Amino acid sequence: DRQDQMLGRDLAASIVQSQDVQDLLSKEGKDPPPGQWAAFFILIRRAWLTFLRGPELLRQNVVQAVCSAIMLGLIFLRVGDDTDQQSVSDRNGVIIILLMNTGFSSAFGVVGSFGQQKSIFLREYQARYYGVLPYFFARALVVVPSIVCITFIYSL
Repeated sequence: DRQDQMLGRDLAASIVQSQDVQDLLSKEGKDPPPGQWAAFFILIRRAWLTFLRGPELLRQNVVQAVCSAIMLGLIFLRVGDDTDQQSVSDRNGVIIILLMNTGFSSAFGVVGSFGQQKSIFLREYQARYYGVLPYFFARALVVVPSIVCITFIYSL
């Protein structure tokens, strides 16, 4: 059953890529679906435009990072500089909490954005405009710089 599906997908892809089908599509005024790389760059552009249209999300993430950094800084303000076991254990706790906070706050922002565009993705995926990998990597490539900037602000 799985092999039949893969064989059918390969057959459909070869049919769409054949010259006769492309000629027929061009006569009807329809463009054939783009290749994986072309779809990837189109998706990067679309994800970037979506990111720029929602600056309030970036502002919210920056404010959240600053507030949580101040709060955690005040909580762990008096972690000692001693080399005894208690001081080392306290510093390890601070590092673990900071890593978890940074990781989870970044992950929740990305996961939330996938849910908002699920219907668009499913419609375009079923129409075979692009695959899962170009969509995922395009979204990740656009989101990663903002996560790095927020992490840098958080570390100050």
